[in-house]
Amino acid sequence: FICTANAPILGIDASGLITEWNQMVSRITGYEANSVLGRPLVEDFVCSTAKDAARKVFNQALQGMEMAAFELPLHARTGEKRDILLNTTVRRSPTGEIIGIIGVGQDVTDLKAQKREAEHIAGSLDQLINTAKIPIFGINVQGCATEWNSNAAERCGYSKADIIGRRLVQSIVVSEHQQEVEHRLLKALGGEASSDFEFPVLTKSGERRDFLMNAMALTSADGEVTGVVGVGHDVTELRKLVAEHKNMSEDLARLVQSANAPIVGVNRVGEVTEWNDKMATLSGYSREEAIGKLLVK
Repeated sequence: FICTANAPILGIDASGLITEWNQMVSRITGYEANSVLGRPLVEDFVCSTAKDAARKVFNQALQGMEMAAFELPLHARTGEKRDILLNTTVRRSPTGEIIGIIGVGQDVTDLKAQKREAEHIAGSLDQLINTAKIPIFGINVQGCATEWNSNAAERCGYSKADIIGRRLVQSIVVSEHQQEVEHRLLKALGGEASSDFEFPVLTKSGERRDFLMNAMALTSADGEVTGVVGVGHDVTELRKLVAEHKNMSEDLARLVQSANAPIVGVNRVGEVTEWNDKMATLSGYSREEAIGKLLVK
């Protein structure tokens, strides 16, 4: 299941050496599993600018402090950087000792490219706002909507006629987030651009959609601030994927350990990295006795 899953799945042992590398990770990076197992993940495959952050996250996870949805930029064989949004869960021995980490992720490289496009549009208002493929809104200094493009209308269900002239935050933002959104928009009105802030909307059909927005002040020809323009991207589906992948990673760890079939894993030098309950029962060797030992002498 791990090998053929549609999501990238990778794992390391307590020393940071790769123990899992499924077909999807191979497809994304161009590296086959047999060429990476047993190698240090951070040192050999994580982009240099992210090595320290990755070590910190993995060290915390190995101490029992798991982190959901952190970005792990990997070097592909082609030299391209691939960004993986990863959820981690620990692997434990029968005695409860943490012996490694397994991560289930999502390739967000293309999503980040879309985000960069959104930021570009926010800094270039000469773009055709209404036909942009990302949601764009505008408000005046009183907080009333002055712009609402077709993408925002499509995603939220409110037509331009429904929104223009209404106080935008009070009309569509989820109530418990209204104060924070108001704060970020006021900062933008003060000339301080606000980047990647939460903008959760209650759609016309009553559903919640989550956006990350960038906001900057609009000024008149004489430099007077006249309002704010916001440009963003819809992360609703990504948030759902993150939740699903976190559940998947936890399910995988339980599946391996409690499977009715014997499951054993080894690294590239033949040392045991996985030894489930069924294997322990059949062999007479406990997981603690087997992990780290050579499978074949």
